[in-house]
Amino acid sequence: MIWRNLGRRLGGRVLLMVDDPDRRGQLADVVHTRGLEVADPAGSEFMVALAREAPDAVVMDLSMPGLHGVAELLQLRDDRALTGLPVLALTHAGLNEKERELVQELATIHTDPAAGPAQLEKLLDVSFAAAEAEA
Repeated sequence: MIWRNLGRRLGGRVLLMVDDPDRRGQLADVVHTRGLEVADPAGSEFMVALAREAPDAVVMDLSMPGLHGVAELLQLRDDRALTGLPVLALTHAGLNEKERELVQELATIHTDPAAGPAQLEKLLDVSFAAAEAEA
C-alpha cells in the first residue's frame, strides 16, 4: 500500500480508530462536513485496518481497548509506505512521560479527546487544503 495523500485531488478517507460512539459521531460529522469518507475499521486491528482501508488521514484514540496506542503509532511511523500520513492522536492522562514524548514526536497533532473535533478540523485543513485549492 502506498500512502495516497500526496497529489490527492478530491475526496479522501479518514480512518477513525475511536470506540466511544459519541466521540466517533462528532468526529465523523467533521469528516462528512468536509466531503470526505469515514473508513470504518469494523473491529480490525490497527495495522490491518490501515492496510485494508488505505486512509488519507487517521484519528486514533490511544486509550481505545484493543489498540496498543503508542506502540501502534511507532509501528505506523516505521512503515515507509505510510510516511507523512497525517495522524491525530487522542491522548489521555494515563501516558507516562516517555510515552507523551513519543506521541509528540510521532503524531501530526495530539490532543485531549474533548478537543478532538476542533483539532480534526485543523488536521483536515492542513492535509486537504492543496486538494481543495486545485478543484
